[in-house]
Amino acid sequence: MKKKHIAALAGIAAVFAVGGSLAYFNQDLEAVNVLKSGDFDTEIVEEFRPEDGKDWKPGTTVNKDFAVKNSGDVPMVVRVSFQETWEKDDGAYVTIDTTEKEEGHGEADNKFESVWQEEPTDGLTDKDDSVVEKTLNLGKEWVYSDGYYYYTKTLPAGATTEYLLDDVTLSKDADLGKITVVKKYSTNPDKTVPEEDWIPFPADEAGNPISESELSRQLKEDGKTLYHMRSDIVTDENFRGYSDAAYNLTIKAHTVQATEDAVKAVFGEEALQHASDENWDWELQK
Repeated sequence: MKKKHIAALAGIAAVFAVGGSLAYFNQDLEAVNVLKSGDFDTEIVEEFRPEDGKDWKPGTTVNKDFAVKNSGDVPMVVRVSFQETWEKDDGAYVTIDTTEKEEGHGEADNKFESVWQEEPTDGLTDKDDSVVEKTLNLGKEWVYSDGYYYYTKTLPAGATTEYLLDDVTLSKDADLGKITVVKKYSTNPDKTVPEEDWIPFPADEAGNPISESELSRQLKEDGKTLYHMRSDIVTDENFRGYSDAAYNLTIKAHTVQATEDAVKAVFGEEALQHASDENWDWELQK
């Protein structure tokens, strides 16, 4: 297991009101190490890799408590976005980002919450939703809206939100690749046969392995004898699904001062209107 480190500050961005002198601050920070949050004022970005140092097997749950703390000295409002990726040596081949607002299947709010695969044994991932189940505490304190998870209360200085995320579980049906059976034979009479003496069965016109009797006949015509047979179960290298891949979960917590102008400037007028329509407990200064 890699050592856990506190991540470094990546940067801070300030958004200024047009035509005025008031600045509305929202931090932009990044925690790039595993399983350790970076707490910088009121914004956290956390990268989570549950499989570091071990194989993350289907059906396995990994605890991940995530909350946001206001370590500043002014009240804040909070929203959170998630991005998950599956990566191999040549980079990410699956990316799901809540801010992209992709729809999921069933009653899920989005593709990130939707655990769904078009076919869990074909080794393909491009049409899937997520294969990672998340325990999200949605309801009164946290709600999803338009690509983000909003904390419905103003967060006072020194306070911490309720947990948004409790744990993640790799789906029991996660596609670990297209499985094929490779039949092999050997004409070596020894009880222990070296790997180089194992030969795949010839294929018929349809591309399927020929029968054992047909193989024996062909070998006999060549003056050889069939001594050993075996079947190897292998994953097709071109259709590996989520096997031998790294799952990364990046969590970004965005915060802004609890004023109407600041929320409108940083989160947008639609977020402000939605908070009003849904009666969120945002105590915003005028």
